Amino acid sequence: MEQLIGLKGSAVGFVQSGAALLNMDDQYDGKTVFDELVKGENVALKKLFVDYCQLIARMIINLQVTLDLDKLVIGGGISAQPILIQEIKHQYRSVRKQLPLLEMNFKEISIEACLYGNEANLLGAVYNLLLSIEQRFS
Repeated sequence: MEQLIGLKGSAVGFVQSGAALLNMDDQYDGKTVFDELVKGENVALKKLFVDYCQLIARMIINLQVTLDLDKLVIGGGISAQPILIQEIKHQYRSVRKQLPLLEMNFKEISIEACLYGNEANLLGAVYNLLLSIEQRFS
């Protein structure tokens, strides 16, 4: 499944691509895609996953050198998958080793799943709503 450039880092895009590889009817069933990934039997799915995590690691590095981050948290439903955070960390370290100037000038950052996982976006929306209400009545 070919994706638009801007969607390549999308968790939904990854799940859809994985579901297509597995010939699944439900292209949004991330649980099944990750269950199959954890089994480790599908080489094409594993490669898709590693490529996806490497792309995310490169995005993290771009953010790090632009914003001088100390920590990056990953949210959404996909962040509940420990294999995801592990592989992103692995790819992040691998990319850093390939770029000696990066290693010399930027320390390794912490990459973790966010505390509220799939609920983070809802909490952000409620916070924004509360700010809007407060501004309206002040």
